[in-house]
Amino acid sequence: MEVGGGSIAMTSQHAGAGTFVLIDFEEGGDRIGRDGRRRLVCNVEGGGKIVIWGSERSHGNIDAVLRAGLSCKIECDHQEPAPWAERYGHTHWVSEDSRLEVVGKA
Repeated sequence: MEVGGGSIAMTSQHAGAGTFVLIDFEEGGDRIGRDGRRRLVCNVEGGGKIVIWGSERSHGNIDAVLRAGLSCKIECDHQEPAPWAERYGHTHWVSEDSRLEVVGKA
């Protein structure tokens, strides 16, 4: 699957876990791309953008953030975005199957 000139495959050798404070939404909030994938792009306190990915059937992570509202603090497993995503300022990706927990309001 190609988006923005590159694959959005959720495999990465540079995966990790982290805590982030989400301060606002980019790109109009919860979006569905031409490929049918959902994404929620959030600006992170201290700089950077985290993209939470979902699909028609699996969007629990996106829903959790939307229910919590902004600004909120999350703990999640994440990975580095694909190289093509650098031009959009993405610094972390959370796949639809990754652990994401809202741990409070910020």
